[in-house]
Amino acid sequence: ACVLRAIDRAGQGFQPSVVIVGLGFIGLLAAQIYMLRGFQVFGVDKRADRVSFAKDLGLIDVGWALEKTSHYIITQEMASLTESVGVDQVFL
Repeated sequence: ACVLRAIDRAGQGFQPSVVIVGLGFIGLLAAQIYMLRGFQVFGVDKRADRVSFAKDLGLIDVGWALEKTSHYIITQEMASLTESVGVDQVFL
């Protein structure tokens, strides 16, 4: 209920997109809700296995593991993927 309430409060932006930081249980639940609502979902986690798991489930469009990728590269790739607009929401 807390995940759903947080997502409802955030609303939906012009270009519905979100970065989910942390792909544990709560992050995966949030990714599933955002995907069902038509958002473009990006995922970031410290662990590569969690990013792979989320991709395998089809819950994120693009994901990065902090153990393998620097913050700078993530920022640059995200800017490229969103045509330098960025994302509407960040879910922590």
